[in-house]
Amino acid sequence: MTQSEFVQNAPVPSRRPSARPRGVRRPVAAMIAVSMLGLTLAACGSSDDDSGADSTTKVTMANGIRVPLPGHACFSSVPEKLGYFKEEGIDFELLGVDGAVAATQALVAGQVDVLSTSGASLAVAVDKGADIKAFMVDSTANPYVPVAEPDSDIKTLQDYAGKKIGVQSLEGGSPQLLKGILALEGVETDDIEFIPVGTGADAVTALQKNRIDTFQGSTSYYTEMESYGVQLDPVPSEVSDSLSFSIVFAAPSKLFKDDPDLLIGLGRAIRKGFEFCSLNPEEAVRIHWEVYPESKPTGLSDKEALERGVTSLKARLAGAVFDGPYGVVTDDALETTMKVYEAGGVTAGLVANDDVADFSLMDEVNKVDLSSVKADAEKAK
Repeated sequence: MTQSEFVQNAPVPSRRPSARPRGVRRPVAAMIAVSMLGLTLAACGSSDDDSGADSTTKVTMANGIRVPLPGHACFSSVPEKLGYFKEEGIDFELLGVDGAVAATQALVAGQVDVLSTSGASLAVAVDKGADIKAFMVDSTANPYVPVAEPDSDIKTLQDYAGKKIGVQSLEGGSPQLLKGILALEGVETDDIEFIPVGTGADAVTALQKNRIDTFQGSTSYYTEMESYGVQLDPVPSEVSDSLSFSIVFAAPSKLFKDDPDLLIGLGRAIRKGFEFCSLNPEEAVRIHWEVYPESKPTGLSDKEALERGVTSLKARLAGAVFDGPYGVVTDDALETTMKVYEAGGVTAGLVANDDVADFSLMDEVNKVDLSSVKADAEKAK
């Protein structure tokens, strides 16, 4: 499959006019089933016309969920609100779409500049001919671990046979990754039904009304569901535990050569955001609500909502564990993950390391000075 074929059915993200206060951004929903034929795309990565030192470059990042969760604060709301993007000359916008596949298609189609997605969705796109690569890893811990309620009859992966599995979206990375894990564990997937149920309260309702037998998503989704009183325990899987190329930031391969400084600046701003979130998660959640008001839960006291948000954020932070430099996984770890994708049928063939990732810019990214971030986090306490 060629790159153009991969984006043939790419949803077209639309930007809504908004009366929001200056500095507040909202994720924008994707328009579904719009043909790519005749589509005129707005230029991405364009420089603003502002004169002087305040001029910035517009950078739009696709994210596979309409409303960003508190766990996404590190690469979106926090560096935006605290000026970390602006310090790097970046005018940042987060574009929310339905699922990792739709987000990846938006990048391949040139509708956005960069992408936050699962390593599995990126590998699938590259396997189908997309010329995009990860420049930085967000999480090495596999967040898509299989889970089930304690009183469920799902105790091992063998018990998934014939079950109805709830997922955020059929276009996301969760269904395909679970299929790959199950295949390597020797579980037939033909009689497993995946049902889109959304996240949070919607997913909990589907579970409680027995429309699904369990839910498959990421740790951020699990944490949010557990805040509604549902307990979800991991289902043991050596295959799942072996995955390390979990959540990544990706860009078109051409951008690595044409504008490496943009990717370095973006990486540094995100690294600062991660540092702030680690040092002051409570304030990070408050900032996230300010930038994305629709992300704040309704029907809860501020205290309860904050506790829920902090738990979600800490779950995401716990996945950012690196054996070496921040944002980089070893060649061996990356190759192992690609072999899992191939063996499980996530990709049709073995995707080469050099085709799916290029961490050559991370040395410059990791030269970022974090002293001011520590001061910011301390002052906000």
